[in-house]
Amino acid sequence: MGVALLTGLRRGELFALRWWDIDEPNRSLHVRTAVYEGVFDDPKTLASLRIIPLPDAALELLAAWKARGKRTAARELIFSTVSGKLISPNNVLRRWV
Repeated sequence: MGVALLTGLRRGELFALRWWDIDEPNRSLHVRTAVYEGVFDDPKTLASLRIIPLPDAALELLAAWKARGKRTAARELIFSTVSGKLISPNNVLRRWV
């Protein structure tokens, strides 16, 4: 999860990201939504609604992920199961951390 490390996103923000949240021309990411216990909603506070500049490394990771992905329409989740469903953050923690 290099994108998480390079952006400082909370896991609820990370797993709620959709391709339309990435602004490649402006090299930024828009945090508009978060997911908590399977429910998509606004982030916790108004300050959590923000634009995060993306370093080259993050843009490269996202481009490589998109090139390998099958679900890359703007509305699709960036990080999802094979069927396009939400990934459980707890499963990620158990599997990789």
